[in-house]
Amino acid sequence: MNLKKIISFGLLLSLCLSSLACFASTAESSDIYSLINSEEFTKVNEPILFEAQSFSNTENQELDLNYSWDFGNQNFDQGTKVVHRYKKPGKYSVQLTTKDIDSNQSTAIKEVFVSKTKIL
Repeated sequence: MNLKKIISFGLLLSLCLSSLACFASTAESSDIYSLINSEEFTKVNEPILFEAQSFSNTENQELDLNYSWDFGNQNFDQGTKVVHRYKKPGKYSVQLTTKDIDSNQSTAIKEVFVSKTKIL
């Protein structure tokens, strides 16, 4: 792994550690890194906003990225910012897959907890 990739991953890790609302990605390709920004807890039928953030360590500054969401309950969406409502309580693994035009991709996963009652 070259120094540029190590620095990029270190920056991503420090961003995640300094924010409770983000989770680091597991990059399948080391060219794209993604984060999921959202609440970790929500209530049944309450809207929850998921926001994708990505960066690349390639020289190309303009990224044409595709964001695909799997909410862990057989529901899917696409886009940088998406809103979802869970109909049942439980723990869900939200997966964000980010792809660029060269088929480089990364996947970020975040656990979301859904309850029947208001969360204190």
